[in-house]
Amino acid sequence: MNGINLFKLIINPKDFRHSVENLFTLSFLIHNGKVGFYVSEKGEPLICKLHDKQNSYDSYKQDKYSHQMVFEFDMAMWRKAIEVFEIMESLIQ
Repeated sequence: MNGINLFKLIINPKDFRHSVENLFTLSFLIHNGKVGFYVSEKGEPLICKLHDKQNSYDSYKQDKYSHQMVFEFDMAMWRKAIEVFEIMESLIQ
């Protein structure tokens, strides 16, 4: 299963507020089973699109991709993620 790093997906390196909005929107997509959240073997939080029968909402409901995660996302974490993941531009406009 291929996925994209959670932080690379949601962070807008020029706008903290937009990054928070992206995280909020993503939480609804996960809740509704449109995308899945999982942690790679390396501990990286990844997001994957649930679009085929193998990765369907049924798989999501069976807890294959429905991990929950609570974390503090403040301006300090935003800045650190930009640095650590070398985020130069926003993937979400």
